[in-house]
Amino acid sequence: MSSYAGALVGTGSYITVKNALAAIGAITSLKILIKFIRFVYSLIRGHFLPRFTRTSVLQHGKWAVVTGCTDGVGRAYARELARRGCSMVLISRSQQKLDDFAGELRHEFGSEVVTVAADFSQGRQVYGPIEEKTRGLDIGILVNNVGVMLPYPMRHADVSEEDVWRHVLVNVAPAAALSRLVLPGMVARGRGAVVNISSSSAIGPMPHMNIYSASKKFLEYFSRALAAEYRPYGVTVQTVMPFYIATNMTSYSDKIGRANLFVPDAPTFADSCVRTLGRLESTTGYWTHELQYFVCSNVPSWLWMSLGEELQKELRRDAIGKQKSS
Repeated sequence: MSSYAGALVGTGSYITVKNALAAIGAITSLKILIKFIRFVYSLIRGHFLPRFTRTSVLQHGKWAVVTGCTDGVGRAYARELARRGCSMVLISRSQQKLDDFAGELRHEFGSEVVTVAADFSQGRQVYGPIEEKTRGLDIGILVNNVGVMLPYPMRHADVSEEDVWRHVLVNVAPAAALSRLVLPGMVARGRGAVVNISSSSAIGPMPHMNIYSASKKFLEYFSRALAAEYRPYGVTVQTVMPFYIATNMTSYSDKIGRANLFVPDAPTFADSCVRTLGRLESTTGYWTHELQYFVCSNVPSWLWMSLGEELQKELRRDAIGKQKSS
């Protein structure tokens, strides 16, 4: 009798474990299915349909503010907005570069342009002039693009104190401060869009680029929360999480510094990304990046970190090799 009871208990335990594993498998499969549906939806709505139907960026308002706009993605994004009819507030460090870029936009698109020279690494003092020059403008779009990155991947103890503070002051503070500046006007008008340029490095911790990926995770969480807060007021808040883009910031390695199918150049990326505005609240901005995001967001965190660390070590070797050969 006791052996029979023991057999029943053993069988019951086996069935319980089996059911638990089946439930875990079902939940995991469901999560992957939901992400796959999101991936397909993003491709169709954000990257396929805009090729045939265009929505005007001016629906958000006349003026667009773009930070970090004289190089790379910021410059290309600002050009796309100007090309689509926006008046521009250009914010970057170099007044000379701002003047040159403003002249370019006026000549090519007939744009109305305001420039503000601001070095966000200087802290709170830079925001006063921005507030002064944007006062009274119908700001429809704010693109929080300004950002810094380490010169190449490295261990945290090797990061300079200046770079630590630059990541905080440039990658974190401006999005929060400038959003606070423009949101009251957007709410009053019942329209507007805030675009926060985060990064795919926010998918998980990134060894050897830890402070950069952490700062981009802040932007992701900040942006998603802001979207929930201001959606009821007619204000769009978009989170953009691209993978590598061929710009000066990634030129330390030819693997990510040269344009290809999976690493677009800045103009190609910006054209694609602007098309998603008003269509997707969260996007990578580019169709092959959506594919990369789907794959990477479904791997375990330990695997993401392990593969990410190996990639960063390889990119570090490339960067050091280029420095030695130059």
